[in-house]
Amino acid sequence: MKYRLLDLLECPQCRGKLQSHVFEFEAQKSEVTVEEPPCLTCNHPEFCAKDLPQVSDCKACYAQEIVNGALVCEDCKTLYPIIDGIPRFVPDAFEENPKYCNRFGEELSLLGCQVAREKDLVFQNRFGATKRNFGFQWLRYEVTDEDEDFRVFLMKTDCEKKYFEKKVVLEGGCGMGRYVRIASRMGAEVVGIDLSGAVTRAYRENRESPLVHIVQGNLMEIPFRKGSFDFVYSIGVLHHTPDTHDAFRQIAGLVKPSGKCAISVYGKVHPVAEFTWKMYRKILHKLPLRLVHYLCYIAVPKGFIDSWLQRHRITRKLGAISQCLLPVSPHPKWQVRLCDTFDWYMPQYQRYHTYGEVTDWFRGCGFSEVKELRNEVWPVNVTGVR
Repeated sequence: MKYRLLDLLECPQCRGKLQSHVFEFEAQKSEVTVEEPPCLTCNHPEFCAKDLPQVSDCKACYAQEIVNGALVCEDCKTLYPIIDGIPRFVPDAFEENPKYCNRFGEELSLLGCQVAREKDLVFQNRFGATKRNFGFQWLRYEVTDEDEDFRVFLMKTDCEKKYFEKKVVLEGGCGMGRYVRIASRMGAEVVGIDLSGAVTRAYRENRESPLVHIVQGNLMEIPFRKGSFDFVYSIGVLHHTPDTHDAFRQIAGLVKPSGKCAISVYGKVHPVAEFTWKMYRKILHKLPLRLVHYLCYIAVPKGFIDSWLQRHRITRKLGAISQCLLPVSPHPKWQVRLCDTFDWYMPQYQRYHTYGEVTDWFRGCGFSEVKELRNEVWPVNVTGVR
């Protein structure tokens, strides 16, 4: 975690200011330097690392990495650990990282603060399965393709490459960080937040970039200051939360005046497909993740066959019926087909929306220039300007 991130973060419990306590830090190894830090465009910065003795200037701020430490709210005294370079705003962070607790137990005890334990059970009931499933998915599957990721990212955000220069950007639900990497390479300072352990991979794969920050946290209790970002986007994530609309409101509030927001959520499908989808998901959720992973290999041949059937007029209906009875991803690459199919069946929550619903959400949150990106049959992609 870089000191710069303190200017964007706040306590998700009480919205108080966070104070950093460093247990271990190191200099950024990347040769890339930040010539004009994006934080200089901030009208009212809450924090500046130049006030710290170990930071001499802006370049040094972006070059210093807090590897292990803690963030403590100045108001409610809640403690959030920084583990392996990532600030963790999830109640089970200590339980999942016992080595951190053993190594820095004395330092933590001196702070006299703890994570709010009373929320652990509620968190596990609402988000535990989502956290496990997506952690399994993004730490296992290798589905990155930079050319395809670049094309998909620009299509779903409706932006040109030059738009991202010197912008401060947030990705809600960054997974393994493939779109974070794309946005940062176009000149943006990017913050990626995700609930699952996939943040470890996102951090590792973007470690060399001084303009990338990774946070583990919950979109329903988001740990960022309102109006902090020029551009906020979420691709294929919000419909996997307990309430898609509420999750959208959370990220929409982070957009600056004149800033932009873009989301992509699952669209409505054929009623038969939706019924079979829900039926299979009820069964699969009772099975071990590894077993479901191997069952999803059915998608490898079936997705190819269904796509071939739907490309021909005579067999088109047969392909559509096959997809309704057992929906699988039609992606041309078998690895992505496998990953996408797993993604369709294993999330704890999965909701479907229409363009009308989503555009109403944007307008209700004060966005103008709301645009429906109907460049795909499915899902639903919408953008708006604050």
